[in-house]
Parts: sequence; structure tokens; C-alpha cells
Amino acid sequence: MGGIQSCFSPAPYVELKANNVNDTILTYYTNLASAQLGSTLVSATDQYYGNAKHMLRDDNPTPTHQRRDGTHDGWQTRRHLKDASAIVRLGSHGHIYGIEINTIGFDDAAPNTATVEAKREKAPHEWDTLLSDVPIKPDSHNLFLLGTSDHVYSEVKLTIYPGSGVARFRCYGDAVPSWGTNVHSANLASAKNGARIIRWTDIKHSNNPNILLDHSKSAEDGWETPHSRTNARNDFIVVQLATPGILNNVVVSTEHFIGNAPESVSIDGCYSTEEDPAYDYSANWEELVSQARVEANSKNNKFPIDSNQVFSHLRLTIHPDGGIQHFSAMGRPAPPPVEEKKKEVVEEEVTSSEEEEANVPRQTRTRTAAAKRRTRAAAEKAVETIQDLTPRRKKQRST
Repeated sequence: MGGIQSCFSPAPYVELKANNVNDTILTYYTNLASAQLGSTLVSATDQYYGNAKHMLRDDNPTPTHQRRDGTHDGWQTRRHLKDASAIVRLGSHGHIYGIEINTIGFDDAAPNTATVEAKREKAPHEWDTLLSDVPIKPDSHNLFLLGTSDHVYSEVKLTIYPGSGVARFRCYGDAVPSWGTNVHSANLASAKNGARIIRWTDIKHSNNPNILLDHSKSAEDGWETPHSRTNARNDFIVVQLATPGILNNVVVSTEHFIGNAPESVSIDGCYSTEEDPAYDYSANWEELVSQARVEANSKNNKFPIDSNQVFSHLRLTIHPDGGIQHFSAMGRPAPPPVEEKKKEVVEEEVTSSEEEEANVPRQTRTRTAAAKRRTRAAAEKAVETIQDLTPRRKKQRST
């Protein structure tokens, strides 16, 4: 079926024909199986030639293209095993919308097929099949877009047939934090809690979730903009917070950026029910930090926020250019403003003739949650692809 399961299957998916995840919709999600996010290997049935924890690394695999066993960058089992499996505990529990079974460098030692299962957070004895015995190509990214699901998963299990090798294993989705009842201060801009960069001006570098993770290994992990030539670049990012909240302070770390830190930063905030406030006509940006100077190579560029407003998004602007290591926003989760709790209805005019307009009332639609809108688009694409294949399957059956 061309790498596409039936929509009646327990695990519908679409195989993405791309040579890089950045060329797909999956780049808009967080890799929940990332080692930087805190994901760990629970167990593996065999690791004779390569430790399975290597699959969780965030860097791209180094392709050696050597046939000798044990020289590959990733997880590799001994030969002649009917199958092998590895269980990963996700650093952040969340919804899973895509899978990458990366076999770069494994020319003749890649599995033929693979199955991916996930354990539900609230039903630890129940495992859902996300991918069932899907074909795996050697020396390839093997990207899969999944159907919709409201389940929150805590662990994933990868089974390969036969025992062989996988360079990287990634689960793309949205983190779903579990806030306690008495949380007074949490980093609402942490990728581990579900925060994401959803808009940026520096196309090449700024869509980098590393600045929402506090690991601080080197400047390469941060965000460094290009140089300003004639005019100040003033690049910015928009961060969707893990949950709306009331902020206490924000911190911009320039650690490791000594001669290339920005001169100053400015920060604005808004509340929006949309994933991207650019599509919300009612979103109003409020200035929180007005072009404040920052120190180079410092973790303590802290700016207090004197506002009781509930914010869902922050916009960080770097003046005129430079690099930062980490961005955090400390605050407490809060319910949406009272006036925003009601369902917002957006009126949509029906295109019709002048005669019909007099008799046809204007239709309305209720704005859905941002996460459901994204997964719905993915599901629609899967269904469209399956429908496109239906005539072909019928023709094959008739012959």
C-alpha cells in the first residue's frame, strides 16, 4: 500500500518522502525521545555492537558506511536475531504525532520492518500500537506522520525485525506537563514542560528548541544570529508558553557568548487562544522589558515582570544581533482570563450570489484548540492520501 495503512487500521500513518525532518511538518514538534529532554533507555533485549541509548542522542548520526559490525553510530544488535526491542522512557510525557527511525550509515545492517508501541500515562499497563510492522529503508530517515490521538504517553517501545541497527529513534509531539496544585514558580518557557518556538525571523538558526532547555554545554547549543551589516537585524522569536501563566521574571542567559552577545534585548507578552498570535486579531502585545542591556557570558540577565496579566506567548527580540544560550520565564500556571473562557465564535461569510445572501444566514464556526487543529491537518492529509490510493487498490483487486 505504498507505506500507508488503511484508515481503519489501529495505527494509520503516512510515510513522509523527505531526506530531512526539517523539510516536513514534524519540525514544528518537539522530539520527546531526546536525551537533552531527559529521555532514558529503560531496557534493550540486545546491545552487542552498539548501546541502544545512542539512539536518543540529539546530534545527527555520523555515517561511516563501513560494513564491519560495531563501527556504526547507533544501536546495533548481534546477527541472526529474529527481532530485538528497546524501551525508552520519555523525558516529557506528551502526545506523539510523528516517528523517525533513522538508519543513516546502516547500509546493509538496517532492519526490514519495525513496530512502535507507546504506554499510556494514565493506564500504565496499556500499550498502543503507533506503527505496526512498517517497512524500513537502509541509510534513510524513515519518517512517519501518525493519525490523531488524545492519549498522553510516557514510554515507547521500538521493535525491529530482524535484529540489526538503528542510528536514531525520535518521537515528535507536544509535551503535556503535569502541574501540581500548589505550583508557585515554574519555568513556563521550558521545552521540557511543553513550550515551543512558533515564529522566528532568523530562518536558519532561531527555530532551535535548545535555547528552551537549560543544559549550557557550548555556544553551539544556543542561538546566534547573523551579523547586522547596514541596518540592525533585531531578530526575534515568539515562544508559546507551556501553559498560560502569571510571570515573575524572565532570564536571558548569554553564557559562552563572550564577544558576540547582543547589546540589549526586549520582551513583549500577549494572551491568545491561537497557537500563533499572528492569526489572532484580538491578541494585544504588551511591552514587558524595554530594550534592556545584557551582560556577555552571564547566566543572570534577569528582568522582573511587574504585571498580573495572564500571558500565553512571549516575544524575545535581540538588538541588534548576537547570541544567547538560554531563555526562561518563571511564573505560575494560571487559568485563562475570565472573558477568554467563553468559546470565541468567528463569523465566516458564505460565498454566494446576491440573491442567496438574502436567504442564507452567515455560518459560524467555533475556534478549536491549537493542538487539535495541527493533528487534524495531519489526519486529513493521511485520509486524502489513502483515498487517492483507493482506485488503484480496486483496480489491483479486479485484476
